[in-house]
Amino acid sequence: MKENKLKWYIADKEYVNYLRQFDEKVENIEYNTKLKPYIGILITINEFNYYVPISSAKEKHYKIREGMDFIKIM
Repeated sequence: MKENKLKWYIADKEYVNYLRQFDEKVENIEYNTKLKPYIGILITINEFNYYVPISSAKEKHYKIREGMDFIKIM
């Protein structure tokens, strides 16, 4: 099994809040006094990198199979 190395990123909260004005699907990254990290580059389009937000596991996630849009990180 090939092991991939993923990089962790912290987005600028002012920039994320700016993006949220235009797209309600941009997730909030502020949690109390901490910032939610992003991991790896999902896709690059026209020199723009789109990152994947980290989410806590929910009950439904244990039943979902990994695929192109869903990867379990252990």
